[in-house]
Order: sequence, then structure tokens, then C-alpha cells
Amino acid sequence: MTTKLRNLLVFFAACLFAIGGWSMLGYATSFDEAVFLRRLSAEVSSGALEIKLLELMHGDWEVVCESHGYDGPLYLKRYNKTFDPVAPPQDAVWGLIFISKNGSFSSVVASCRTSKVKLNTNGCTERENAILIREPKQEKCAVFSVKVRLTHPFTGPAQKAR
Repeated sequence: MTTKLRNLLVFFAACLFAIGGWSMLGYATSFDEAVFLRRLSAEVSSGALEIKLLELMHGDWEVVCESHGYDGPLYLKRYNKTFDPVAPPQDAVWGLIFISKNGSFSSVVASCRTSKVKLNTNGCTERENAILIREPKQEKCAVFSVKVRLTHPFTGPAQKAR
């Protein structure tokens, strides 16, 4: 084996090792994910009690869904499409998919260990309702969950159905 070929193989193996290590450590795997996690970290560090996902994830997405390996594939009739889980089946790991009108999506995967936060969207949530409220529980991580708003910023208190 020539020195040039050996060096090329060593370089290739080092690249694979670095990529595998990066993934195993839970670091962002896309630009969108990195931006989302940076913005999320800033919100949590500032003590935010409410997080609007539309401010954290850019793009034309219309629905955000939880996507976890424990739950298996997610079929959405609206898109006539099945989405494979983006998060691995591990405790304290969470994954979100932000789905556009045409069924394409961007994803974010993180864990309590890497992001110090847990996000719950209660399945799928429309973009305009993707507002997460900080849970009062004291855990290792800040927990934010979708909540039904009792008031609307433009119309005031919600009206009871008659």
C-alpha cells in the first residue's frame, strides 16, 4: 500500500470517527437545528416563561409534531405521509418535526443533557398555537408544554360554547 493511499484511508477513517462522535454527543446535525437550539438556549437562560416556536424555527412550516423513537413512525392524513422518528428511542431525548404545506420538514433533536430543556407539544400543534409555557415543576431541565390559552391577545377571555 502506498503512503498516499494509506494517508487517504486514515483521513477517511478520522472523518467518519469525527462525524460519529459528533452525532453520539448530541450536537446539531443541521444549520436549522443549530439556530433553533441556540435561540432556545437564549430563551431558557433569560428565564422565559413562554416560548413561541415560530420565533425559534424559521421557514414556512405550518405544523410542529413530536417525533420520538419510542412512538414509532407518525402518519399524518393531512399530508398523506408517514414521518420516521427523528429522535432515537432514549429517555430524556426529544425530537420535533416542523412540517411545511408540501410535507417537507425540518427537525430538531436534543436531550435534557445537551439542551437543559424538555419541550412537549402534545402530539402535533398548529404554528399559531405552538406557544409553550414553562412548567412550575423543578426538574433537572426546564420543561415547556403547549397549553390551551384562556385568553386571546386580541379578543380577550375565551367564551364558553353555548
